[in-house]
Amino acid sequence: MPLRSIAIYPRLPGDAAIEALRWKYDHLADKVAYHVTLVFPFASDLGVGELGAHVRQACAGVAPFALSLGPAIVQDDGVVMLPVDEGATQIAALHQRLYSGPLAAFLDLRFSYRPHVTIGRCADAAAVAACLHDATQLPPLAGNVAGIGIEVIAADASSQLELIVPFSSVPAPLGAYA
Repeated sequence: MPLRSIAIYPRLPGDAAIEALRWKYDHLADKVAYHVTLVFPFASDLGVGELGAHVRQACAGVAPFALSLGPAIVQDDGVVMLPVDEGATQIAALHQRLYSGPLAAFLDLRFSYRPHVTIGRCADAAAVAACLHDATQLPPLAGNVAGIGIEVIAADASSQLELIVPFSSVPAPLGAYA
């Protein structure tokens, strides 16, 4: 049964700076590009066709939109993230739409959803402080979002895009999303 997730993979000015921070503070940096998760990892026998149809339906009527990331914040578990500022309402709506139909059973109501990009997973207070300090050097991070990616997650936590659904009725071929 494949393990998948659904996310937005924005491309913003400052990509290199985001990835440099992630390589320093996030052990998953070599496994997956920076992203905003819409549907957290789930194991299901859903085929990519059925899953893609559900994602296209959830995206119906959604136009590309602006996205900006705010200053870094930290969660209690040592995760350092850049919260989505502009675009957060649209992303939260997509999150809700996606957790319907065939994905409804995977919604975990124990957690509240906050759109963000993770830049660090820190084991101690010193690493959190260093990551937060380094994040103050990031350039302004704003751009546009044009679609959603469905990824397959391997046993080593690496991921590979399986399907890209642009905010239109026609899916783009892999590699066309930017």
